Amino acid sequence: MANTKDKFKTDDFVSEMMSKYPPLKAMKEKLSFWQEDPRRNLMGSWKCYSLPYVEINIQVEYNYFLMTIFDTTVEGDMQSSYHALHKGETDRLYYIIYKGKIVEIMIEGDMDKEGEENGPTMLLDKYSFYLEEGTRSFVQGTQAMADDDSVGIEAMHYLDESENKSQPLKSKVKK
Repeated sequence: MANTKDKFKTDDFVSEMMSKYPPLKAMKEKLSFWQEDPRRNLMGSWKCYSLPYVEINIQVEYNYFLMTIFDTTVEGDMQSSYHALHKGETDRLYYIIYKGKIVEIMIEGDMDKEGEENGPTMLLDKYSFYLEEGTRSFVQGTQAMADDDSVGIEAMHYLDESENKSQPLKSKVKK
């Protein structure tokens, strides 16, 4: 399985600022933890033919992987539940805690592909879910941009501080 860390290009401004300020580089590494975690291959939207009103989305929230289960009733009402996605004993075994019980999730198929034909299958309870085509790359790309944005915003603080230090005292005082 290819490492996704090499897949995403870091913004030029963020790269430049990380080279000048080591804390920004450390921040980027901390935010990008997901790129080396096997759960990264589960990111995206999962669908099930047997449960057409259920959709599972997996993404990164703060410092963990979040599994959101959306259940739409026949009347169109949507209910959702949120669960931390935990690593199991292998890169193909995961679990969530649902209503106080451990629910195992097994993955089979080709993890490097997406879609119902050639991609992975998530076995959850007695149901099979397929990874919707294009959703993994979209969610991963969005997460990589969010990581860059967070570092870029912090970098702006470094720029403000350095500009304030370089200005003479007279220019800082308003008349």
